[in-house]
Amino acid sequence: MSYTSGTSIQDQNYIDLNWTADGGTYEVGIETQYAMLTGGFGEIGGEFTTSFMLTNTQPVYGIQLDIVADPPFMTGTDITASDLIDFDGWEISGNLVGTTYQLLMFDNSFSNPIEPGMAHISDILFTLANGDMQGEMVNLYIDDATITDQNNLSMFTESID
Repeated sequence: MSYTSGTSIQDQNYIDLNWTADGGTYEVGIETQYAMLTGGFGEIGGEFTTSFMLTNTQPVYGIQLDIVADPPFMTGTDITASDLIDFDGWEISGNLVGTTYQLLMFDNSFSNPIEPGMAHISDILFTLANGDMQGEMVNLYIDDATITDQNNLSMFTESID
């Protein structure tokens, strides 16, 4: 393999990466963001609140979560942003898409990110269905998580159930 001055190495988002033509062994690390929901208990026909927690290694400017209840005996109805973080300039909403509750949080000002660390981001309210579900266990999990940086690029995110 040979290199020229015009050689460039890019990541999947076509961002040029620093490189050297010298031989060697290099370790490559991936910074991982972790998205988590807390568990809990709810009465049939009542309400249940789960907390969304985030551990991030880079400033976060956008969050999109698809939250699924399996079996679908709970329906997402509302989101309340944590008062532990300044969400001034953020647009925050939750929408029901089929049986999936989609959480959307975006820093429209691009000046007030969620700084690296572990934080309580929001509480999400679910309504439990009426019916004969006594003793039924419902798994609530993040089906898809998109956490974005200041360039609106997705960062690698793992969901912890």
